Amino acid sequence: MNAWSCRHPRTIPPRASSCPGCQVCVWRDGVEGTQPAPALVPGDIIAIRSGDIVPADVRLLMVTGLEVDHPPMS
Repeated sequence: MNAWSCRHPRTIPPRASSCPGCQVCVWRDGVEGTQPAPALVPGDIIAIRSGDIVPADVRLLMVTGLEVDHPPMS
C-alpha cells in the first residue's frame, strides 16, 4: 500500500470534483476510511494501489515499485 498526501494547501484540484463516484481509501485524523474523491481535503493521506487513478494532485510519501502511465501532454 502506497501513501500519498494532497499537495495544494487551499484548494482541491478539479480532477477530484470531476469524479463524484470515485472512492478513495483515506486516513484523516488518524482514522482509516473510504471517502468519495470530491470529499478529499488538504492534508488527507490516501492509499493508491496498482491500477488506481490518482484523484488529486498529491505528494509522494512512500513508494514501492512505482510505474506511471500517462498520456503525453499537448
